[in-house]
Amino acid sequence: MLLSTFAVADFEYSGQGQLFEASGQAQNFQFGFSFLQHEGEYRFNAGKLSMAVDEVPKRYTLELVLNDQQQIWISDFSKQPLSGFEWVIGNHQLQLRQEPATSTIAGQYKLTIDKTDYFFTSKKRGQIHFMFSDKGITEIEVDSMMTPKR
Repeated sequence: MLLSTFAVADFEYSGQGQLFEASGQAQNFQFGFSFLQHEGEYRFNAGKLSMAVDEVPKRYTLELVLNDQQQIWISDFSKQPLSGFEWVIGNHQLQLRQEPATSTIAGQYKLTIDKTDYFFTSKKRGQIHFMFSDKGITEIEVDSMMTPKR
């Protein structure tokens, strides 16, 4: 008799944070990731989005868009324009805030992920890629944004 065992990949990150709306209001939010077995199938959850999947997705991407009014749009987080956020997901800390001292940088916004700073380029778009394995978040990559020269 041949038995096979396969690794069960379950992870769950609640993802707590605070959104700062362009209107000046601050509100708490929860946006997490999970890959859990539910009623015989695996489901990947990202915020309120839930989908049946056969395996752990390789990545999940958040899109940040800076509009001409210097407001940030992150549709996964809010239907309102934002002026920033603070978010803890697993062992990672992410923060987006305006940095008036960076007046030569598009939008004067600084995204900080685990002590590494990123800035918008003239394209006024950024992407945060959460990379996954069966153990959870393996790394966070940023596209279309720049880091300061050291």
